[in-house]
Amino acid sequence: PNRDEAATTLGQTEIERLNIVNIKQVSEVAPNFYMPQYGSRMTSSVYVRGLGTRIDQPVVGLNIDNVPIINKDNFDFDLADITRIEILRGPQNILYGRNTMGGLINIYTLSPLSFEGVKIQGEYGTHNSYKASLGIYRRLKPHLGMSLNMYATGTDGAFRNEVNNSKVGRERQWSARWKTQWRPSGAWTIENTASISHSTQNGYPYESVAGGMIAYNDTCFYKRLSVTDGLTANGKAGNVTLSGIASI
Repeated sequence: PNRDEAATTLGQTEIERLNIVNIKQVSEVAPNFYMPQYGSRMTSSVYVRGLGTRIDQPVVGLNIDNVPIINKDNFDFDLADITRIEILRGPQNILYGRNTMGGLINIYTLSPLSFEGVKIQGEYGTHNSYKASLGIYRRLKPHLGMSLNMYATGTDGAFRNEVNNSKVGRERQWSARWKTQWRPSGAWTIENTASISHSTQNGYPYESVAGGMIAYNDTCFYKRLSVTDGLTANGKAGNVTLSGIASI
């Protein structure tokens, strides 16, 4: 990766070699960046240079293809077609607005104007753990392309609840993203990305310090459904770069 004091950039070669599909894995290679494992994808705090929050609004922002993810409960998810990740340290409010006082994470995904074809990936392991993705990228016209990417992952968990001998740590996640990219001229790019994701998790298998066992007499779970749509326009007029973003 390309690193300096203010930024770390991971390119597609590095991302594929390390099999990075979420920003939690970036903690292993990006200095002064940490996303801890608290047990649930809904407790996804991010820390840059020690700055971060456990609750409420994030101190570090997240953009996917220039579209901001406002709620940090949606930060921990998987993407199968990441081409570049940027970790920007320090205040970014002037350029990127709210929730970027401590830094910003920019994630860029594969463009249907730069790649055309089908990408398939599958993994399976112990405890019924699996990952599967399907990406379809099509250039409809020389300056117009669309892509559809579907992803699913899950596990039954590696631990058992001593109370009822049931598995704990079970997780199921799936997502779909539809991207449309249009370049009406060499200076302008207009892009729309619609996505939906769903995640369910059992309670994290914490072990009792006193008894040394995982024993719950009550079950708990987390469930998250996220739907986003973002329209971005970027262009250059001489030495000036113009950009506009609208999202829901």
